[in-house]
Amino acid sequence: MNKPNEGDETQAALARYQEDRDLSVTGTVTAATLQALGLKPTAS
Repeated sequence: MNKPNEGDETQAALARYQEDRDLSVTGTVTAATLQALGLKPTAS
C-alpha cells in the first residue's frame, strides 16, 4: 500500500479548511487562511 505524500495531505487539509470557511480554496496558506486561524501574516 502506498502512503500518500505528506505534502498532499497537508494541501488537502488546507483546502478543506478553506472550503469549510468560505475562503478562496487554494490548498496553500494564504493571508485569509492565516486570518481565519487567528494569526497575523508576517513579511518574508
